[in-house]
Amino acid sequence: MLYVLISLQMDPQFIYHYRTFGEQFGVFDGSVNRAVQIVDFYRKLYYQVSGTYYMPPVHMQLILFAIIGVISGISLLSKHRHRTVIQLLLILLGINLTFILIGRYNQTSIIFIFPFAWLLVLYWIDRFRLSPVILILLIIQISVSSLTIAPYLQNHYQDYIHEISSHVPDDAKVLANLNTEFYFQKNTLYDYRNLHFLQDHDISFETYILDRDIEYIIYPEEMDFIYNRRPVWNGIYGNLYPYYDDMQRFLNDRCQVIHQFHSPYGMRIVLFQDNQHWLITIYKVVQ
Repeated sequence: MLYVLISLQMDPQFIYHYRTFGEQFGVFDGSVNRAVQIVDFYRKLYYQVSGTYYMPPVHMQLILFAIIGVISGISLLSKHRHRTVIQLLLILLGINLTFILIGRYNQTSIIFIFPFAWLLVLYWIDRFRLSPVILILLIIQISVSSLTIAPYLQNHYQDYIHEISSHVPDDAKVLANLNTEFYFQKNTLYDYRNLHFLQDHDISFETYILDRDIEYIIYPEEMDFIYNRRPVWNGIYGNLYPYYDDMQRFLNDRCQVIHQFHSPYGMRIVLFQDNQHWLITIYKVVQ
């Protein structure tokens, strides 16, 4: 409730905006449907199914948590119930019920599960006097994490920002991806996700750009990729179909290409980031 009040203070129309944004993710589906979706949530975590979020391999952890969960559940049937086990199970149950209540299954939500699940694992390791197992698990976890992260260390964000900063001032009004936010000054960046609402407000792409005095458009190749494979990836920016042709006409007729470069940041869908060199085009709006 506190966070809702804070959100209302920052945005008096928070409830409306939350409902509008949440509808595309099934936030207001029936309670039965939301409960069923939690199974799909864990399935996607296990198979590393994701959109723009990087999903590390958590197969071993999820299997381990499931085994410990079964052991913990069986222990509740004994006469000597363990208070710590009951408390941790109730916390984990409460977190999952919160997921169902909110109806928003975001991959990053798993961070709420892991700490308490690991505490449950450590409890049973100590209970069974298997302390050396902790060291083994730690070594495995560090090794797997290091091998997983290593390929992504080559994608330097500063190189991406340098390409942009060489041609676009940080105080210019710009339409670009949210991943450029660390470069631009406050209230200058317009995110592509906002374009999803153009049709609702009966606004053309051209009107949107000109009314906001947007000077530059940083266009990633992923927009074409998503459009050509619609509706598979509509969850990234919403449905591009209502404004895509209008946007292309504006880019061709009212804009000038001032720079092009390749970067993994030209594709936010993690599954395809390293498949090819994604093109990013910087346009200057010609008044």
